[in-house]
Order: sequence, then structure tokens, then C-alpha cells
Amino acid sequence: MSNKILYDDIKSIVFVCTGNTCRSPMAEALMKKLLKENNISDITVFSRGISVFENSGASENSIKAIKKYDIDLSIHRAKGLTFEEVRKTDLILTMSEEHKFAVLSAFPEYKNKAYTLYEFAFDETKDILDPFGGSLSVYENCLNEIYKCVKKLIGGFLN
Repeated sequence: MSNKILYDDIKSIVFVCTGNTCRSPMAEALMKKLLKENNISDITVFSRGISVFENSGASENSIKAIKKYDIDLSIHRAKGLTFEEVRKTDLILTMSEEHKFAVLSAFPEYKNKAYTLYEFAFDETKDILDPFGGSLSVYENCLNEIYKCVKKLIGGFLN
């Protein structure tokens, strides 16, 4: 893996998408669940957006899709990414190259801790497409991609 960040150095992760109502909250919730299932308790995980309507709820189809993992996203509230969070967080995982570019444009000094989710998990240049406004099956497909990446991340913490 070409990542500059070692898993042993990661104590906080932020997942970033556009509005913090679909992809990043699902990634946050899955990551928290898998960390707990693997008895990993020393990593803080949260999610943020780059263009957010503050305090919006998770999208209806995100809530429905993630229920298959026994996760309740109904209490999630959208928040925008802040400088302080970028500064303090060890790893910034974006859902797309566009999000990564937005983060790096705003915070160029933190380029060595920002990656797309696929880039960090699989060393691939691939976006997780925005399901916003799509059918439940579009959300489920998006969630399956996120799950595959997050499961790979968990493997890195277990090695």
C-alpha cells in the first residue's frame, strides 16, 4: 500500500462527502460497528460534509439501506468539516476525488492525511458515486461499496 499513514498512527478518522446525509454517515456508522465487533476501542470516527445544510437528517434511503446492518441512522445530523477537525484528525477519507480536491484546496497543508476511501483501502482511483435522489437499490449498491472499503480498513487495524 502506498499510504503514508500507518494504521498504528491512526486514532481518528473523518469520512467526508457532499452533504453529510448519505455516504459519509453510512461509512461512519459501518466503521463504528465493525470497530466495536472487532474490539477496537481506541479509534474515534465521525463524518462531515463539504456543502452542508447544518443539522439535516440522514436521507430516508440511507436510513433504510443501513438497517440491514442493524444500524439506526435516524438520529444523525449533518455537519460541515471545520479547520479544527482537519487539523486534529489523523485520517481524512473522502467519497470522491472531487471531495478530496475540495478538502485539499481549503487545507493544503494536510495533504498527507487526505485520501479517497478507495485510494486508502485498495490503492485504487475510484469514486463512490452519490446515491442522493436515487432508489433504495441505488443506496444499497452504494452501501455495499462502502462496506467493502470499510471492511478492508478494519483488516489493516487487525494486522
